[in-house]
Amino acid sequence: MLEHDVEGTAELRRRISASEYIALAGQKAREVGDAARRGVRGARLNELANQKIREVDGLAKGLKITDEDVTKFGTVMMRVVYSQFRDSPAVVEDLRRGVKNKLRTVATMQILSAVLRPELEPYVEALADILVDAYRRGGLEEAVNAAYEYFRRARYGGRRLVDYLFTEASESLQHAPRMMQKFSRTALATCPGADVCAAECYALHSNYAQMHVKRSIAARDMFVTMLQNELSKRLNSDATLTAGLLGAAFAGGVKAAGFGEVVRLHDAGDFSDEKYLAAWLVAAKMLPDKKIYTYTKTFPNIEGMPPVWQNAVKLYSALLGEPPPQNFSVNISATATNYRYIAGAAETLTKLGINVPGVFFYASANMDKFYRNREERWRELAEALVEAARRTTGKKLVIEFEHGLGEKRLAKSSQNVVRVAKEVADYAEKAGIPMVISVPETAYSTKFFISSTKLDDKTKALLRSIDDPYLRSAEALLDRDRVETLNEVANLLTKRGYSYVRDVEGTWTKKIEEVEFGFKRPVKVFNIPGAGEAVEVFIEPGGEKVCTLCQRCIFAEHSPLKKDTFKIRITRDTGAQLVETPLANAETSPLPRRRAGRRKKAVAA
Repeated sequence: MLEHDVEGTAELRRRISASEYIALAGQKAREVGDAARRGVRGARLNELANQKIREVDGLAKGLKITDEDVTKFGTVMMRVVYSQFRDSPAVVEDLRRGVKNKLRTVATMQILSAVLRPELEPYVEALADILVDAYRRGGLEEAVNAAYEYFRRARYGGRRLVDYLFTEASESLQHAPRMMQKFSRTALATCPGADVCAAECYALHSNYAQMHVKRSIAARDMFVTMLQNELSKRLNSDATLTAGLLGAAFAGGVKAAGFGEVVRLHDAGDFSDEKYLAAWLVAAKMLPDKKIYTYTKTFPNIEGMPPVWQNAVKLYSALLGEPPPQNFSVNISATATNYRYIAGAAETLTKLGINVPGVFFYASANMDKFYRNREERWRELAEALVEAARRTTGKKLVIEFEHGLGEKRLAKSSQNVVRVAKEVADYAEKAGIPMVISVPETAYSTKFFISSTKLDDKTKALLRSIDDPYLRSAEALLDRDRVETLNEVANLLTKRGYSYVRDVEGTWTKKIEEVEFGFKRPVKVFNIPGAGEAVEVFIEPGGEKVCTLCQRCIFAEHSPLKKDTFKIRITRDTGAQLVETPLANAETSPLPRRRAGRRKKAVAA
């Protein structure tokens, strides 16, 4: 047993302040760092780090967060929201919980950094030298090629280094295997725009709570931070070139990963550094065949928020002499408490030349508590959502159910979705803003079909497994609350007299055990008349991701798609169609629904 393994339990039981917690967590991180400097490596160092992480988690159980701590240790947005919602006990309580989660996350990151730094250092230094030398020989293109060759060969922990940095996105976001890469960062530690969302951040739960996942995300953060610092040293602190070569590294890494035409940034984390953001703009420029998209709460129009977007665009333009590339897109992530800034954020970003497809609103289960005795806030929220969507380049608004946090919260969120949809429709009608509202009938596909009438034994066996009545009933149970709410929204819009366009079926395909299936989900489309360009609104129940913001905004509606990568396209003029011709003669008789067990729980974007 290591000499550090024996710890008294008294400090784990007592109540401590935020300042005490930060000091104790820093001490434990230094202990791990000291062990690393003494030459402790491998399993022994990891064991020590895991123990210290358990200790800081134990300390957090006694951590008492005060209102003063929210303004002292919270994010920029937490402080702003506190100043505006201090009359709401529910908001203040969630902000306190958010600060607690942030401090725990930072403490874990500090300890893991002490382990990862000596491991990553030789890789980072080698890549920094390669990038600088290649740039001096042949510019950014040469640097991208050099990074590609490095990532293609470098191995870390028995695997390719690039496989740790650029991983496959969640199944719920893909309609074919290996269609999408993702690049995660440490939640909350890199989120200056986090507010009440930090209290129930999905990137702190489920799979993200596992130690190997925490370590993997921390390794990405450390690699980026260390590489940025090493490049800055070699380039005499030239911020423009540092961002450019960091972007070349990203582009080379994406290419070396070898799959996907979409790169999803920050399923955890956000933009908190201008050079890092500028680097992804550069990567998008160097990868014209890729679509890079993300969501942000780091709004450029908030006093006290680091001018990340403004400075990143300046760095990019100084390097390449042009506006940001259009294959990089960012969606506005709206919450029940940051809504007052979303329209200004959308307008500022579009003026900077950033492609902003739309606004994504996640309907928290706590909204009714946040707005209790303040009915006007529902109307303010609706106005802000519509006006923000109007200021985006894509004129889109997605209203999504909360999910992945329990059925009780889902039920509350569902009712909040109905209220938000009503207020959004009310505002559009009163303001004379045309709107098209798409309401799916179910969260999951209602039927599927296959492209071949001749079934081999493997496919027949797969169909029998999909036809399991228990699994089908389990899926129906998962869908029940969402279906009731979707029907309520559709009935509300019908009773309000909004013209009904038609039932529209989204059709997409997905591979299951190498067998290609086509799926359908009916969608009702309502129209609110008005003058000017219409705002498209999507009610997204958070089941299968078939008509979410990420798919509609990344791919143009009629863009050619590879035969092995299919995405949804809802056709408004000619009815439901398949995106690709290979399925044009598909068998259309409905088959049993797909196995519910094959679907991972969708998580909030």
